[in-house]
Amino acid sequence: MMMTLFTGMVLGAAGIWLYGQVKALGTINWLGRTLYLSGIVSLVFGIETFTGSMIEHEMQAGWMGLGTFGFTTAILFIIGWRFGISEKTG
Repeated sequence: MMMTLFTGMVLGAAGIWLYGQVKALGTINWLGRTLYLSGIVSLVFGIETFTGSMIEHEMQAGWMGLGTFGFTTAILFIIGWRFGISEKTG
């Protein structure tokens, strides 16, 4: 229970920090917001798959799920960074 709370707090703090960094670079359009939200959902699914598989003592399934969802998260964030941020001018 406590580990889940700690993980949520760390992910929330990291998300707020990252959002502030992106807003400093420029504005986020609808595509970027959609991709970032999809990436966050993918990251949560990866963590859930990992922890659920570890509880059931299925180590390989847990690491494969975390790797698959983690890779998907990275791709979504990179595409969101590339196409979802309009640079500030001036």
